[in-house]
Amino acid sequence: MNCTPLFNYGTIGGTWPCQGGYESTTVAPHKGNLQLKITGTIPLGVLSSRCQGHTTIAAGESAVVTLAWGETTFPLLRTRHTTP
Repeated sequence: MNCTPLFNYGTIGGTWPCQGGYESTTVAPHKGNLQLKITGTIPLGVLSSRCQGHTTIAAGESAVVTLAWGETTFPLLRTRHTTP
């Protein structure tokens, strides 16, 4: 997963203070109050202006990454899901 959000019609990047460990992080523009929250079942890392996540999925497993903004929130999924 690779996420590099740009704000103000693609003219400015954001800052990524790590919040909640490696499963969740929030990005916000340098000015303004909009925040984007990325949550996932894979380890997330921040490098410069991007958030990345890498994992290996075996047959029957799945991974979930969500991107939300505003008052919208998604539950933090802590386990990998398997298909019966």
